[in-house]
Amino acid sequence: KQKVPGTFGRWWTPQYDQAWSAFQHAMSIRYDSNPLILATAVTSCSSSTGEPFVVSVNNSNIQTLDKAGWSTQAQENCIQNIFSDYSGWKKTSIDLAANPLPSLVNGKITSNDTFTNQIIAKCISSYSHGGPNCIIGNNDLSDIVTQNGAAPVYTEISNLWNEAPGTFTAYFQTVGPNKLLSCKSINIAITHHAKSVELWPPTNFIKGFAAIPLSTLLQWNSGLINGKQVRC
Repeated sequence: KQKVPGTFGRWWTPQYDQAWSAFQHAMSIRYDSNPLILATAVTSCSSSTGEPFVVSVNNSNIQTLDKAGWSTQAQENCIQNIFSDYSGWKKTSIDLAANPLPSLVNGKITSNDTFTNQIIAKCISSYSHGGPNCIIGNNDLSDIVTQNGAAPVYTEISNLWNEAPGTFTAYFQTVGPNKLLSCKSINIAITHHAKSVELWPPTNFIKGFAAIPLSTLLQWNSGLINGKQVRC
């Protein structure tokens, strides 16, 4: 595929965040009471995907971001503002996709799991502190997700559940359109207290969930609703 250049606003700056926060509050005034809207995705601080913790930090991009004034600290500050940005959503839940945050330290990329864990904990306690009901999630669900780079998110969800069982739920999305969802992936989601899993839809190039028999989808759905492992 041909690469097409794109332009992004400086999402990490206070001026951008103020405008984004105002937009979210305007949206919540108009749509928060609409019964058709069950949740809204948190896309603050995002660029290439709707995931605040995903920052493209390859060599060429990091140079561009650095020249524009981006920094790891600026990204963390932006993410910290998520809960005030979305505070207008009182009846509608917010979905927050978490990942270990890539950090640039002395020119090298590392993973800041501690910061991510703090935000995960803040998400699941948001409602009890007067904020929006925050559903924690991750968009890398696969058969091996608990063994790859996203594994710390799943570990932290389990740890927090063990500390306060039944106080929150999670959601997950399969890692990509070319990865066919499996029974094992569903059981990983159920083990980590998900009540929903987002499947990729069919397109001209992939079958998506249409490749999975309806009877199987119904079985998986029942397992998620009841929190019981499905038979593989």
